[in-house]
Amino acid sequence: MRNIDACLYVRPSDRTTLERLVGDGKTPQKIVARARIVLLSGRGLGTNSIQREAQRQTQANSILEKNERGR
Repeated sequence: MRNIDACLYVRPSDRTTLERLVGDGKTPQKIVARARIVLLSGRGLGTNSIQREAQRQTQANSILEKNERGR
């Protein structure tokens, strides 16, 4: 078991705001990425897990963008 030196608590109202930002198609991607990091950290994920999830999201976004351009 590893030691957790810091823990991020995200209030329910803040979580709702962040989830809304992530889900809104008009939010700049830089903000979306940061909001996802805060949400994942608030769920208790560590740095490595957050980094893996961020890479997955980046890959998924690239695929979606390619599909959109192909239409």
